[in-house]
Amino acid sequence: QKCFRGRKAFELARSEVRKNFCSTFGEHCQRVDRNCFGNNSDFLRQLLFFFNASKDSDIAILSQVCSLLLQYVKHGDVVSLFAGVDYSSVEPVVIHRVKRLALICVHAVHQKRHDWNNQLLMSVQSTSMPFVQLLEAVACLINPKLPWNCKVVGYLQQKKIYCLFRGIISAVPQNARNMEHCDISALEHVLMLTASHVGDSQCCCPAVDPRWSFSSQLLSIPFLWHRLPHFKKVFSANGLSKYYIHQIACYLPSRADVLPNDISAKQPGYACVLANVLEAATWILSEPKFASDRAADIIAVSTSLLDALPTITSATES
Repeated sequence: QKCFRGRKAFELARSEVRKNFCSTFGEHCQRVDRNCFGNNSDFLRQLLFFFNASKDSDIAILSQVCSLLLQYVKHGDVVSLFAGVDYSSVEPVVIHRVKRLALICVHAVHQKRHDWNNQLLMSVQSTSMPFVQLLEAVACLINPKLPWNCKVVGYLQQKKIYCLFRGIISAVPQNARNMEHCDISALEHVLMLTASHVGDSQCCCPAVDPRWSFSSQLLSIPFLWHRLPHFKKVFSANGLSKYYIHQIACYLPSRADVLPNDISAKQPGYACVLANVLEAATWILSEPKFASDRAADIIAVSTSLLDALPTITSATES
């Protein structure tokens, strides 16, 4: 009962802050300017407190905030937009706000993934679409050139961001690659930026629990490359494939429990990983400079996964 009263009090507080926010900044953020993103403004503090991804009105407000963010960074620096002229003096507050803002944007897309499923691969140029605004804002906030880059991506990974991406990607139609998508999508753009944090010398992200990693959460999605045709090319053409296929090779077969089986009993995680790795292998091994050092991991993963498949009994044996 005490817990119930606490939740009720919290929701009342959120409602009050939401009301004050709309009164001050407008229900459609019509009274917002670039100064509102600064450290001394209550704008982001209030938004991050009251935002609830289950409320369409909150997602509409967040989409408008992202649209304004993208508009302002076109004409200025992202760091100065959030921190002013002295980033070092306000760094902890700025990083906290950027982390939370990036996370709620992904939560919003995840919440609306089924409503937007036929549009999730629209180009990054479709900036009038709410989900593009949300995802491009995330891409803006985790730009590799920003001083908080690894801290924000590390935070997102700890918050199981790949589980959210798994839900979003699973909502993308399997025949997506047959549609007209000439340009990279906003979803693929964010995935590329997030997945590029592979623990090399330039990355200081903390290690991710294998259960919530890119390898286990995304490579086990049925027909992954059919849903993300542009991401497949990037994954296969640079260091991502080497890192993540080696990672999954280290998990298997002793840690087969890291693979989720939440989509379909007929499409178990290990079978999906096998199919996705073999499909990517045709691209990876076509690059002579990558083929030799990646072939061993591809063979190791494929062997472990094939061993996990159920034995097929022939008619004569039965």
